[in-house]
Amino acid sequence: MNLILVGCLFIAAFILQYIFSFLQMKSFNNFYRKMRREGRVVIGTKKGALRAGAISMFSIDDEDRIISGAYMQGVTVLSRFRNFNKFNRINIGTITKNECEAVKLSTSMTKAVLNGVDNYKKALNGEEIEMPDSPLMKLTKKVKINNN
Repeated sequence: MNLILVGCLFIAAFILQYIFSFLQMKSFNNFYRKMRREGRVVIGTKKGALRAGAISMFSIDDEDRIISGAYMQGVTVLSRFRNFNKFNRINIGTITKNECEAVKLSTSMTKAVLNGVDNYKKALNGEEIEMPDSPLMKLTKKVKINNN
């Protein structure tokens, strides 16, 4: 009896995780689509394992000025995108850590914004933008190194 209950709870948790992940991706797609209509889109990420991760998105015009922004920050799949207009009309390539601190962004949001700026600069120079390893991949690499 208890094993069946645990199995049902596991299945229910899996279904809820799927639903919330679907809603989170839908939120991302809606904001991305809206921003893509405005202009080019710059995306920055800061992955978090046990801490809050963050994603920042900025639509930019032909002169590389920010038209609008959005962000998502949190630990769970309950996080959704919100409008983020603190950098509107600023050139995306000129944003620094000091400017992020001046508008009182959290550490993870600051890293996501600066990652977006870095991605923008790499794309301008024709460089490939590499995705950082996930926390699970970092752990896997550490375990492999320690076993060798």
